[in-house]
Amino acid sequence: VPFPFSMHRMLLEAWLSQASGFAADRIEIVTVPPPKMADAVRGGTLDMFCVGEPWGSVAVQQSNATLILPGAKLWGFSPEKVLGVQRKWASEHPALCRAMIRAIYKAACWLDQPENTPLAVEILTRSQHLDLPDQAIDPALSGRFITKHGQRPKQTDQFMSFHKGSANFPWRRQAHWIADVLSRWHHLDETGSRRIAQACFRSDIYREALTAFGEDVAQPPAHSEGENPNATPLPSSQEQVIPAPDRFFNGAIFDFAGPNSPD
Repeated sequence: VPFPFSMHRMLLEAWLSQASGFAADRIEIVTVPPPKMADAVRGGTLDMFCVGEPWGSVAVQQSNATLILPGAKLWGFSPEKVLGVQRKWASEHPALCRAMIRAIYKAACWLDQPENTPLAVEILTRSQHLDLPDQAIDPALSGRFITKHGQRPKQTDQFMSFHKGSANFPWRRQAHWIADVLSRWHHLDETGSRRIAQACFRSDIYREALTAFGEDVAQPPAHSEGENPNATPLPSSQEQVIPAPDRFFNGAIFDFAGPNSPD
């Protein structure tokens, strides 16, 4: 995995733990920088890895690896990547903090438009970014993957969402799931962990940054986001604001408006 405390490791462990006969001492989970994963597979150092694109496609193209399944098949709407700052910095630089949120929001809207994919790929190929050939970057943005060398591309629908379904909204329900996993790993108090996670996912700042400039951001259900108890979801003219309940690989349903996180 690319980092010990990452969504990649959480999803990988959740998936492996469902296998019959699974035992934690039968596998070793190690940290490897994503650009070095293809070489590690080719050299036999790694048996498998869970990482974001384009490094899976790089491994197929350079190391004869096989893509088993996309992360969206483990959890359909799992969060990935954050804009994180210190609480003190956010309070001391409110205008800059909110400007960064709006910049990412507008970039995400742009990236979700299929007609912008060719330019996005071209930008990412540049040396100051990923410095990779376009065929390594295109699959993640187009959803067309070659899962094994020599095979034809396969379309993977909804592989990545930048904006649709309020993908960038800091859902505290997702924070609870992450907190629950970390609590099990480290034998922490679940209630306390959820409280800390909820304090980090600042949906209030996100909403303030966008609604003040006329962007269409709705009020999520109070019991899921811990805010105004009299609030009701508001319709969105752009996209569905409250994501539909989505599925884990084992059939469990993650319902953004439900009272509890799935096991």
